[in-house]
Amino acid sequence: MAPKKSSRIGGVEPSSAFKAIALALIAVLVVILSVLAFQRATRPVTNAGEVPGTPSHSETAEPTQSSTASPTATPSPTATPSATATPISIAISNRILTASDSETAFRATSGTCPDGGATIEYTHSAGTNWATIDVGTTLGVSSLQRIMTGTDGSYVSAIGLATADCSTDTGIHSYTGGDTWATSSEPLSQSWYRASDGSLRAPGLVTVAAPCTVVRLAPVDTLTAGVVCSDGQVKSTSDQGATWVTSPAPVAGIDALTARNGGGYFAAIIDSDSCDGVTIATFDSALNQTNSACAATGTVQPGSTALSQASDGTLWLWAGDSVVHSADDGATW
Repeated sequence: MAPKKSSRIGGVEPSSAFKAIALALIAVLVVILSVLAFQRATRPVTNAGEVPGTPSHSETAEPTQSSTASPTATPSPTATPSATATPISIAISNRILTASDSETAFRATSGTCPDGGATIEYTHSAGTNWATIDVGTTLGVSSLQRIMTGTDGSYVSAIGLATADCSTDTGIHSYTGGDTWATSSEPLSQSWYRASDGSLRAPGLVTVAAPCTVVRLAPVDTLTAGVVCSDGQVKSTSDQGATWVTSPAPVAGIDALTARNGGGYFAAIIDSDSCDGVTIATFDSALNQTNSACAATGTVQPGSTALSQASDGTLWLWAGDSVVHSADDGATW
């Protein structure tokens, strides 16, 4: 009788083998799931803390404005605007004064042409007494702007406008100290003056372009003259207007300017809080200003002062109703 075949596989019952294989597969599966679960738990979460549905903030994404409000910058204080400086405006003076020495001087009040006339006054008594002569009526001249005198006072000349047309510059002169006068072209060719066309004339009838609106003219010599501009600037030329030096700043209240013996200029300044009258200032060749003293003449209206230094050094001042003079460059009067 043939032997009976065994149903075991490898000496193990089939049911037991399948159970062992199933258990092994389950164990492997458990291990795999455990590893996957561990990796998921330790992997960084993308976009953690974001509201679901919001776009991802990757490094290549366009930056968006932070939802946190940045601190509001405190506005800087607004500067309080400074007070606007009042523009300086100097009118043309209607007074003319020229001194020959400590005793003799000539003066005039310049009026409008043709009705303003031309009356010249002169003194040989340091201003105690004045004689008057009407050159406007006799010579047909008006609006005098300059009076020139020699060192001895016997020769005197003046420049104004012809009353016939009020546009022709006209010269007159006297060889008798102002007693008698005649028309002459000499004053025009020998002097500085403001021409009717708005320019300046230098000796030799040289036309000089005015550096500004000139309201005061202070001749020194053939080449040199100073001017006051309508805006208060003081200017000076030493080459008949080829170049001009300008004061460092406008001079408020300047009302007269005259040449100073030895160089520079004297100026009369009104409306000064520190002087009840006229402050006398000096300007050097660079037009640096130094205030020297106060001539206590009382209140003076703009355009009513005139200043002149004689060849002997006497400084004359005509201010308001007062005529005073100084022997020490205006330090005392």
